Amino acid sequence: MVYLFERDNEAIHLEARYSETSRLFEIIWRASIHDDLTRETFSGETGFRERLDEIKEQLEKASWHHAGPPDLLDGGWKV
Repeated sequence: MVYLFERDNEAIHLEARYSETSRLFEIIWRASIHDDLTRETFSGETGFRERLDEIKEQLEKASWHHAGPPDLLDGGWKV
């Protein structure tokens, strides 16, 4: 899943996925203004989902808002 958050002229690209190869859940996010990349990996789905919710909540508290619905990645999500 790819989420896009916006605030003023800034954007954050937040990607949540499952890697079949490594069998890990990943959260990858990039802030466009700084071009910083952050990658977090999780072996379990519970911790992954909790962290994803935490990140989204933190962004919303900092006045970021969703820019449209999330996009589903081909082959990047455990269905």
